[in-house]
Amino acid sequence: MTIHKYYWCLFLVTVVVFIACNKDNTYRNENPSGDLYPYNVYEYLERQTTGFDSLLFIINKAGLKDTLATQDVTVFVPSDASIQKALTNYNDRRRGQGLSSVSLKDIDSSALRQIITHYIIRGKWLTDDVAINRDGLFLRTVGDRTMNVVQQTTNAGGVEKAGSQILKFSFMYSSKWTENWSSSLATTTNIKLTNGVVHILEPAHIFSFGNFHNRAAAAQNYWSDYYYYSYGTLYFPDGTSRPWGPQATANMRDGKRLTAISSNELIMDGGDFIGDPVFKIKIAIDNRDSVTSISPATAASDLTIQKHGPSYFDREKFTLYLDYQYDRPAGAPAGLRIIKEEMKLSKN
Repeated sequence: MTIHKYYWCLFLVTVVVFIACNKDNTYRNENPSGDLYPYNVYEYLERQTTGFDSLLFIINKAGLKDTLATQDVTVFVPSDASIQKALTNYNDRRRGQGLSSVSLKDIDSSALRQIITHYIIRGKWLTDDVAINRDGLFLRTVGDRTMNVVQQTTNAGGVEKAGSQILKFSFMYSSKWTENWSSSLATTTNIKLTNGVVHILEPAHIFSFGNFHNRAAAAQNYWSDYYYYSYGTLYFPDGTSRPWGPQATANMRDGKRLTAISSNELIMDGGDFIGDPVFKIKIAIDNRDSVTSISPATAASDLTIQKHGPSYFDREKFTLYLDYQYDRPAGAPAGLRIIKEEMKLSKN
């Protein structure tokens, strides 16, 4: 090779390397600029090639795409494997009841929304934000539920708490005792996006924290799937009364569950008659949170049950105030009974 050809080849190599280096120094594909990906949360999940197809289906059917694209949120992401395992277990239960199997597309959108909103927290929360409180933080979801998030340090090389920082994400089952909570670890944390943060839950996570079969089987609405501490007073026709509260019976300590039957109707136990089919009541609530009617929930219920006075739901206090009545044609004393009840959300 002549000297002229040698320098010409060297020049071409230099040009190619220069262009390649310049190309590598510009943003492309999934490489974040600094530590921030230039996508919103929904776009980030959508761009992943595997692992989130079932999750995206639920998000879309539940009507939460816009929430993940525009609002400031932190998402604890369950894997498709954990979602499909929950669905398999649900279908095993259905077959045991003589029912056919279902897919995610067969489950009511309100139920899917209720399930998946437990994973979507309001605001942006990194591990450092959580670390400021030793007992973790009680964070509100976009579905107005409360979840606990606490930072933990893993062990490494046989040394206790010498490893990496991880997050423990817990559903509390309305209990202040941590041993009653259902928890999962976020094994990948602090994926920063334009409108939020993503933490990836471990593959062993139990989707919907063991409640998938209950929630998937029923309709849901804003007020449903809550356990309430209920306080009230039963007024008798002779002027006497009887109060009750969470400490009245063992059942009352667990609170009442509100179950949706439509977008604005609920079924619950009336008064302190836990489990008594005669006192099952149906409540209808309008979009201003006013209770429009209280009536018998089933054919087995006391047909004289009806609304008596002003009743409403207070969103600030997360409390349902009810005033209703029923009639006893016999007994001591016979006549109209009035129930005034205050139901306080137990935070789950």
